[in-house]
Amino acid sequence: MPELPEVETIVRGIEPHLVGKMISNVIVREPQLRPGSEVPKNLPELITNETVSSISRRAKYILIKVGSGHLLLHFGMSGSLQLCKLNVEHEKHDHVEFQIEQDWIIRFRDPRKFGCVLYVKGHPYSHRLLTDLGKEPLRNYFTGSDLYKASRSKKSVAVKNFIMDEKVVAGIGNIYVSEALYDAGIHPEKQANHISESQYDTLAKSIKKILEEAIEDGGTTLEFFPTPFIGPTGDKGNYQHKLKVYEKAGWPCSRCETKISHVDMRNRSTYFCQKCQKL
Repeated sequence: MPELPEVETIVRGIEPHLVGKMISNVIVREPQLRPGSEVPKNLPELITNETVSSISRRAKYILIKVGSGHLLLHFGMSGSLQLCKLNVEHEKHDHVEFQIEQDWIIRFRDPRKFGCVLYVKGHPYSHRLLTDLGKEPLRNYFTGSDLYKASRSKKSVAVKNFIMDEKVVAGIGNIYVSEALYDAGIHPEKQANHISESQYDTLAKSIKKILEEAIEDGGTTLEFFPTPFIGPTGDKGNYQHKLKVYEKAGWPCSRCETKISHVDMRNRSTYFCQKCQKL
């Protein structure tokens, strides 16, 4: 699944080609994407000949202000936006297509069809998919103090699961939680309410650091994933070359040379160093 750095990479990649431009045509080839979140039948009527005024990200969602409303996009397990010239033929899994004036086509590609392309009237944060999301981890208001306070009632909840709760932290994702916990020296299975405020301060800084580095590198492209991440212009991410623990089970820790361990937590692969991240 594209996580926060990959979604941010997509936003930054298409922004120069989209903002201030008019959507001249919309083609919906497959409206049946995520169950319960089908592409609106009248989407072409809603946004054709309307101008895009902004594009932003909320957690793993993309918000495109067009006309009097917003496109609300999510990539599910395998989705992406691809930027193409007008004469490039669409591929099998290009389900929705936006023509930008006479210059570009932006295609919503999703092989597994778990993503969504919706249209929201009014303020997009009032949409049911966004109302309960937690704080954005790259904003100044995201602090260890807030994590500490929120964790006090989380009895028997592992810190990794606590941080991955979208109501606590918005959009961070499995890869980057493992990396941030390693950077902060916190065991992923440690109970969230047993972690001190100073440790949460360290973790909040690690989360920001890891996410910012991953965005700078254009996200993470893991070739063994069913659908490896590809940016909007066809570029792969590079952060996979800097991963310290994720998918490194059996490799020596870069700090102490202890072999990296692996466990499944709520059906998510989790990686850590037993020595550097004490339980």
